[in-house]
Amino acid sequence: MLCYVLPGEDRINCWFSFGRPLRNDPTGMTFCIQPYDRDTPLEIWSESNFERHQIDFKELISLKNMPPQSAPKPWWELCSLEEGRSHKSMVKTALNSIDSGVMDKVVLARTKSIGLQQVHWLEFLIRLVTADPRSFRYVLNHPDWGVWSGATPETLIQSENDQFNTMALAGTRWQIDQGWPEWTDKEYEEHRWVVQEILQSIESEAHCETGDLTNHELGQMQHLRTDIFGVIKPGSSGLQLAQCLHPTPAVCGFPRESANGFIQNHESFDRELYAGFLGFWNPEGKTTQLFVNLRCLKWSNGHVHLFAGGGITRDSDPEHEWIETQRKMSTMGHVIAPFIE
Repeated sequence: MLCYVLPGEDRINCWFSFGRPLRNDPTGMTFCIQPYDRDTPLEIWSESNFERHQIDFKELISLKNMPPQSAPKPWWELCSLEEGRSHKSMVKTALNSIDSGVMDKVVLARTKSIGLQQVHWLEFLIRLVTADPRSFRYVLNHPDWGVWSGATPETLIQSENDQFNTMALAGTRWQIDQGWPEWTDKEYEEHRWVVQEILQSIESEAHCETGDLTNHELGQMQHLRTDIFGVIKPGSSGLQLAQCLHPTPAVCGFPRESANGFIQNHESFDRELYAGFLGFWNPEGKTTQLFVNLRCLKWSNGHVHLFAGGGITRDSDPEHEWIETQRKMSTMGHVIAPFIE
């Protein structure tokens, strides 16, 4: 089962398999799922294997007696001092490796497990689809990976025929007293590496240009953003560009192999679908719309597991990085807040 809303749209699209096998079938419009581990094979689901329906937001909300309520519980207070100490210790270890020349940047993630009461799924879905209209919002029930949901702000690749665009989204700041602090050298440097690595990753598959550096606002957070666009070379495709890009330095680090090695050795959990990518590919229509799976959670045995990460460079502050993960978890934390035990 898959329910999703594309950025800027007001319709929920639902795909139901009703027990039919989900085989890799690149026919017509397909939904692609790539876990963070790039050695795990990409899955491709053809829409022809599903029954499909659309629901208008207004119709969905009309099924509920009252509009969505604001988050009633401060979920972030459930995070323990030990969780904070553990993440900050990992950041310090990363800073030592950066100082010794092992890598220039690494993206360190953490997960937070929260127990839930009975979930009212209609209310959950309303809260999800109204969380951020500029994001790709989804609920996915996968036979192997389980139930995942998210509201991701980052496009990995979008293409039509031989034209493509992607984005470098790195560097984070959050609103303080209705204002924005100045960007620091740390954020600018982190962003430059992401742009550089994206261009290097796809130079064999596409001719690229870059746009101006801008701010990408998401609620009370902003990221630095540079659009990258151009022409796909003959024999390649939007999906191939995505596979070259993944994992980007915005979710892994730079250089990729060194940063990923650090992640595997120091993070205490399997990222699974977090920081992978998902979305749509139509090889016949030559269109691609894929998103990095950020601001997401996994449902498991009466709990949800929230995921968030941040880029560590030589100027990173462990306390700041801990707060950043808290801020990023708040997107889905607010969505599930009414159901927290």
